[in-house]
Amino acid sequence: AQFNGTLGLDLAGAQAGSGFDQIHFGGSVLFDAGAQLSVSLQGGFAPQAGQRFQVFALRQAPDGQFAALNLPTLATDLTWDTQDLYTNGTLGVAVVPEPASAWMLLAGLGVVWTGRRRRTPQ
Repeated sequence: AQFNGTLGLDLAGAQAGSGFDQIHFGGSVLFDAGAQLSVSLQGGFAPQAGQRFQVFALRQAPDGQFAALNLPTLATDLTWDTQDLYTNGTLGVAVVPEPASAWMLLAGLGVVWTGRRRRTPQ
């Protein structure tokens, strides 16, 4: 199959077929440079952290990638995970790391580094 336009998919629940569209590819797939994926949420569905949607059932990895992924806005602490879209056809929902957690990690590493430097014999 070859795509060069917009491919639209609907998400209305967590089950393939009844809750979201799923396309089965029996052979090779080519996404041309102009291909776009457009996903819409239906019926008030709000994806939750950890949910995964296998929108494509692939026999082999596709050639090319979508030029644009038009994904719906999620809750403020969630983001789309597209890392498996081109390997097994899956879109996921992940939690956005809190900035405070990153700062705490950096501060902890600074303390460890400072302690390590002070222990060095002179």
